[in-house]
Order: sequence, then structure tokens, then C-alpha cells
Amino acid sequence: MRRLRNPAILLLALLLTFLGSAAVCAVPVEPATVTITLSYQSGGGWVVAPQTFTVTADLSDTYGYTDEVAAGEVSLMDAIIAAEYSIWEDALTEDFAVSYGPYGAGVVKMLGDAGFNFGFLSNGIMTDSVNRETIHEGDRIEMFLYQDAYYMDAYAWFERDGARVDALNLAPGEAAVLTMRAAAGAGYFEAENVIETDILFVEAEGGAAWFGETYVTTDAEGVLTVSFDEAGVYILSAPTAELEMDFLPLVAPWLVVTVAEPAPAPVQEPAPTALQKWEALLPSWLSGIPALADWFEWVIVVLFFGWIWYLV
Repeated sequence: MRRLRNPAILLLALLLTFLGSAAVCAVPVEPATVTITLSYQSGGGWVVAPQTFTVTADLSDTYGYTDEVAAGEVSLMDAIIAAEYSIWEDALTEDFAVSYGPYGAGVVKMLGDAGFNFGFLSNGIMTDSVNRETIHEGDRIEMFLYQDAYYMDAYAWFERDGARVDALNLAPGEAAVLTMRAAAGAGYFEAENVIETDILFVEAEGGAAWFGETYVTTDAEGVLTVSFDEAGVYILSAPTAELEMDFLPLVAPWLVVTVAEPAPAPVQEPAPTALQKWEALLPSWLSGIPALADWFEWVIVVLFFGWIWYLV
């Protein structure tokens, strides 16, 4: 059997391999940053109206909380703390609390409310526990306080031509035909049309929002027509609805209607005439003297027709 002449070489190779692997494993993961839309409904309105938040991974760790998402990823808990900070800033630790258990962390206090009846939806789907749910770029996070004693609050939205719509751009007097839909159990049960339900204006100020006057009522098919004569921004929603299951509070929709005059069509420049093409050929010093320019044009015309006469 062949013997290794220099065992030190083998030991050095093993050491270098170990150090290289350790170096690869030790490369830190850059924390992700995502931009999302987040809202929180409570008390018949929005404590946090739908708005944009930029959230960085591990924000919850900064305040002593623990999430269980992949390294560098943004958790729902990070997003909640971002919303908390926008209101309470450094006092958020007095307003936010969670309870850890075998199924993750449950929120027991946030954004001015306390209890065990908080609900969380990501893009219309019920989330995992707040410390296990990963948030991605562009997600729509809807948080709410259950109002129904049996947690049957219905998740509602508007549709146009069969597709969900959260914003409309209309010209004054232009109409859009919509259908209001909802699913009980925060979206768990089958969706149905929301019939004969009042659609209200929403008033928003300072990051919060509340229901205003009635705008229109859906018909027996859940259909409504949206149209405004004056330019402006209108927000429409509904707090409750009569569904097949029961009369239920809603995880309310949020429809932003922007009414503005359409932009004028671009003016198309007419094609240059034959005379304009001739003028473009004139020397710059000549075109700056109108009398000489006109004289030069006449000379060109006379020579042209003289050449034609000569050929004939």
C-alpha cells in the first residue's frame, strides 16, 4: 500500500476546505425591503386607511420580538410594527403585544385595540400567524377586528367585468357598472353578490378614515353604477351586508374613483408644403432676410419653368 509521504499536506488541505465552507456559510443575508399596501379596520372605520408602507426584514427583532420566516425575509409582524411605528413611534412597545404558542405568535394588542379577535388577510387570503407569514413586494395586507361574535365577518370587494377592481379612472359623466361581492368567514365561505346594500362615501384624513353619507344602493343582483359629474377623488365602501347566511359586518372594501378630464390628444403637425421644403433648402443667411429669400424663390421658379420651356 502506498503511504502518504507528507501527512502535513493532507491536514493543510482539510483545513483550507473547512475554512472555505465556513466562509461561505458565514456570508450574511441582506435583509429584504418590500413596499406593501396595509390597512386596519376597527370600530366602524379605518384606524389605518389603506396606504403604502416600506418594510424592512427583522424590524420586529429591533423591538425584541421573534419571527420565524426565512433569513432576510419580511414577516407580517415586521409589517404590523411598521404601521405601529407610523402612529406611536417609539411608544409602540406599549401598544403592541403578542402571545407565543405552538402555532406561532398571536396578536393580543395592537393599534389601540386589545383582545384575541384580530384578523389578517394577505391579498384576500387568510394568513398564517404573524411571525410565520412572509410578506412580498406589492402585497395587500388587510388587518381588521372581528365584529361578529362567531367570527363570520364577510370579506367584500367590487368587480368590473368579472375582475376585482380597487381603483377606477373615469371622465366626468362617464359610468362604470360594478358588482359587489362578499364571502363570509373573512373569505372562507363561497362568495356571493351583495344585494340591496347601501354603498357609502368614505371620508379620509390624517391616515385614518370613516364612513360618510350613502351614495347608492346595490340592486337585486348586487349591481351598482358609479358615475360623477365633477372632477375629484371619491372613496366608496360598505360596512354591513345581508348575505344568505346572515346579516353580517364586512371586512369593508375600499374603492378609489378618480374623476378627471381626459388628457387632450396630441396635436399632429401638418406635413410641410412644397414651398416650405424649398425654404428649408435656402442658406441660413438668406432665409434670415425675407426680401432676399422671396427673390431667390422667384428666381428658382423662373429658372425651373424656363428649363421646361427650353425642353419643349
